[in-house]
Amino acid sequence: MITCKFCDGDIGTGKGYICRTCKEARTRYGMTKVDRDSMLEEQNHKCALCSKEIQTHTRRKADTANIDHCHDTERRTGRAWIRGLLCMACNKDLGGYERLMAVPGMKEYLAGGQEFGNYTPKRVNNIRNLSNDTI
Repeated sequence: MITCKFCDGDIGTGKGYICRTCKEARTRYGMTKVDRDSMLEEQNHKCALCSKEIQTHTRRKADTANIDHCHDTERRTGRAWIRGLLCMACNKDLGGYERLMAVPGMKEYLAGGQEFGNYTPKRVNNIRNLSNDTI
């Protein structure tokens, strides 16, 4: 059995001396599976956003611990800024939110809006009649 040189986890029959989890964590974020597992312990094996349990050691289930990092800080400094570990659903939702916020004018658009007004007298009467019927 070949074991990972960082976490002593089983590599299986693959080539090399680093498991897939350590290789991805090291190359992308500068951490190992041991670092990630200690972060997971600090979070009580729960997602940092929704508190759903994160699966990592259950046989036949995918490892759902996603390392959440700040893209803006990474672009500015060249270093990964790790915020926490997320479940797959929160990681996907947060990624979509960050992409939306990068669209020029999105913050202003979401902060904007106006009260819908200029009701005709007929529309005002209809609204009054509906509210009186429900009381």
